[in-house]
Amino acid sequence: MQNFGILSMIQQGYYATYPLLFISVVCLAIIFERVWALWGVGPRTAKLADALIPQLRQGKFNEALQATQARRTAAERIFHTLISGAQTMDRDHLLELDDERRYQEGLEFKRYIWVLATAGASAPFIGLFGTVVGTRTRGRDRRGYFLQLLLGQG
Repeated sequence: MQNFGILSMIQQGYYATYPLLFISVVCLAIIFERVWALWGVGPRTAKLADALIPQLRQGKFNEALQATQARRTAAERIFHTLISGAQTMDRDHLLELDDERRYQEGLEFKRYIWVLATAGASAPFIGLFGTVVGTRTRGRDRRGYFLQLLLGQG
């Protein structure tokens, strides 16, 4: 009687199961990390912008810079760069700086996503490898069984 539990299926999967399990664990870790890092970005950014707008309208650039001094979030980093540049740059250069800084933060948001794409592209081939190994292993077992039957030893 064969046992069809998860552990027995993993053990029967031979070489293909272990890379798939590893890739699955890494992908889940990346997904949870990205969700954790990006959770509430929109509301925090809106709250920070609402706090900075009155200070900037009154011309209190130093107070606005102090509010973004920690630079823990993407919004704080972008606003700090723009506020510090607003005192010395013209509008066109400030818009270029804004585009560049937003692009850098967008790249930071997409960090490690390439691993998910690589895993998604690799997993079918690893699964196919497992199918081939399983088929060859089962075929060898069956050939041995049939040989035993033919020779009268089974």
